[in-house]
Amino acid sequence: MVISVCSENSVVLAIKVGGIMELNKIMPKFEFNEIHSIRVHAAPTDVLKAIEQFTISEISRLVFLLLWLRELPSKLFSHRLSAGKHTKDIPALHLLDDQHGGFARLLIKTDVEIVYGFVSKFWKLLSEENLPITDTQSFSACNTPGFGKVACNFIALEDNDYTIVQTETRISAPDKKTLRKIQFYWRLIRLGSGLTRILMLRAIKRRAESLLKE
Repeated sequence: MVISVCSENSVVLAIKVGGIMELNKIMPKFEFNEIHSIRVHAAPTDVLKAIEQFTISEISRLVFLLLWLRELPSKLFSHRLSAGKHTKDIPALHLLDDQHGGFARLLIKTDVEIVYGFVSKFWKLLSEENLPITDTQSFSACNTPGFGKVACNFIALEDNDYTIVQTETRISAPDKKTLRKIQFYWRLIRLGSGLTRILMLRAIKRRAESLLKE
């Protein structure tokens, strides 16, 4: 069973890039996924720069609020890095990266694609249980019962004078009990998750096209 959320344009692009995505190599099997894409009037190199540089403050106040609410329990009971004023102007992927206090490991970075991954009990509001991931091999091999595995990519493909940017998130569960927990969690966050990714792509588009004008 695979539960997917994607736009019509994303389906076409997913078919086009599916055979070459690094994401397919490290996580070919999954139970849930979400795909979104956008067309940007900029070169792939500028788009990749925009992906690496866009900040939470460029996305939307609504997304900022959603992230703040999601982290509220952790703020009350731990010292985890949060979406506060001191983080909103830091590149979003910098906040994601476990090398800078985030929760995900940069697994792959090529000229056209960036892939992050993590293994945790992400459906638990107070969970700090991330399993250690050091590289693509340890990520692909990890199937610890009770933990969900998540991989997310950004890929930029040239399309004449434009670049098509796609982001996909994949989730897998190693056992039926974990699958049921993720299913419940997925139903709760699916709409907000999709909105966040759409607004992220729009922020990337604005930043990349602004580089073209400079």
